[in-house]
Amino acid sequence: MILTRCRRIQELIVILMFAVTWCLPTLGQSSSEEKAYVPVLPSVKAKFWKIDPALGYAVKNVGSGVYVISDNMWQSAFLVTDDGVIVFDAPATFGKNIPSAVAQLTDKPIKILVYSHIHKDHIGGSAAFKNIKPKLSDFSILRP
Repeated sequence: MILTRCRRIQELIVILMFAVTWCLPTLGQSSSEEKAYVPVLPSVKAKFWKIDPALGYAVKNVGSGVYVISDNMWQSAFLVTDDGVIVFDAPATFGKNIPSAVAQLTDKPIKILVYSHIHKDHIGGSAAFKNIKPKLSDFSILRP
């Protein structure tokens, strides 16, 4: 039972990482600073997500408890499990909004923040997670 549950969570983490990678090519760069230097082709612009200007980001459900969040320049993802939420990356541009975006979709607590790597565009918004205090037992889901 526990091994099956761990295996399921491992599979969902792989799906989460695939979803973020898969969404990268479909997301264009839409900041005004970028537009000044790089023309955006109409075919690329057509693939931009519809971003609510009041929020500055959009969230898409890609299935199996995996959600991708983007501002059309950077992206993050989160996985809703029975035990809580695992967030993958926290970009500087909208990282502070990830906890509220998660709270709009689930009442599960955010348990873990995973950094794909240490560049600022992946960890710049991590201050929003400073109050998350995972217990050592929270990491047992990562064991095979």
